[in-house]
Amino acid sequence: MEETEVSATRTGVHTVVRRLNEGDIDSVLAIAAACPEAAQWPRADYGRAVRGEYGAWVAVGADERLSGFIVTRGMADEVEILNLAVAPA
Repeated sequence: MEETEVSATRTGVHTVVRRLNEGDIDSVLAIAAACPEAAQWPRADYGRAVRGEYGAWVAVGADERLSGFIVTRGMADEVEILNLAVAPA
């Protein structure tokens, strides 16, 4: 998945969805820590996602802050969500 720009003009929300990179990991850890339902992965696991062992994307708002993330694993013709969280409002 390449970087994708998503815009909801009705609500004025502007979000870019792009692949997770090394510089995002601190923000992803903070979002996960604020969401008790999210799996509490160690930094090294997100590093594996950056290296391509998992699919991983982040949603970035107009203010350049991460608003959420998803980590997936593909097997054959299926995709499994391994971790997902949205920053609390």
